[in-house]
Amino acid sequence: TPQPIVHAGLPKPIYTPVMLVASVPQLLPAGLTLASTGAPQPERVVTEQLLSPPQWALHEKQRAHAAFADAQVEARRQMEAATEAIASADEATAERIHVEKDLASFRSLRERASLQAQRATDDETRVQAEASVHAFDDAITDAASAIVALKAGERLRLDASFAAVRRAREAEDASERADGALKVANRGAEPITVFVSRAENRVLVRQGFHTILEGEVTIRDPQLPLGTHVMTAIASLDETSGLQWTGLTLSDGSNSRGTAAQALDRITLAPKIAEEIGRRAWTGATLLISDQPTSKETGKGTDFVILTK
Repeated sequence: TPQPIVHAGLPKPIYTPVMLVASVPQLLPAGLTLASTGAPQPERVVTEQLLSPPQWALHEKQRAHAAFADAQVEARRQMEAATEAIASADEATAERIHVEKDLASFRSLRERASLQAQRATDDETRVQAEASVHAFDDAITDAASAIVALKAGERLRLDASFAAVRRAREAEDASERADGALKVANRGAEPITVFVSRAENRVLVRQGFHTILEGEVTIRDPQLPLGTHVMTAIASLDETSGLQWTGLTLSDGSNSRGTAAQALDRITLAPKIAEEIGRRAWTGATLLISDQPTSKETGKGTDFVILTK
């Protein structure tokens, strides 16, 4: 049966300072709004607040949701812009190809009119054919000039479409990163499990069935067994008292079955690891201590699996 346990070595919640923006409310007569009165919008005030670990996790989750929503909107906007830019470049290409076909047709017709002028048997036919030659010469010159301008415009539109596609890909990548950050933030709202293994001389932390932290641990008299102990945070107390814990010692087949408090006396975590754990310590957190290593059965969709025998 789990028993209450109080020990200085148990994780302590760490409150995180956060700058929050709030609007100062303005009292108006019933039925009136700021828009109808022409009054300025409420003043926005930035204040610093200390957030408990679950409040901080919720804050990060909400921020990740907002960032992901913004990233999705931007990705759609950039994709629409890229689609428009590609369509514009395609139109420029089609227009240039059309004028090139006209140019080829004008040259063919000009060649035909030139042959007619050379083979004419009377002055009237020759004069008409030569007039056609001059007209096609003008058309060829205009078409050639138009193609030069169209190619320049087409190049600009193609460059713009390439840039738009690049921005769309970057926005999509940013959306995927925001999605990954959101998944991390969602996992961050789950209780943590901390495992101290004497066999591995490591401390590992899992949250939402993912290992999020690990590092070395200092164990006094490491040649002596610690036993296997499970401690769980069952309630939040005030800011100074932290969390209420219960502990349970399991039989692991060893000759020594020291208490959880005795095991905690011998364990020292690195300050950085302890701080990171404290930022995630709230009701439901579990601390495991064992002489055994992590079982290979620990993986996706599991918490720590420890074989005690």
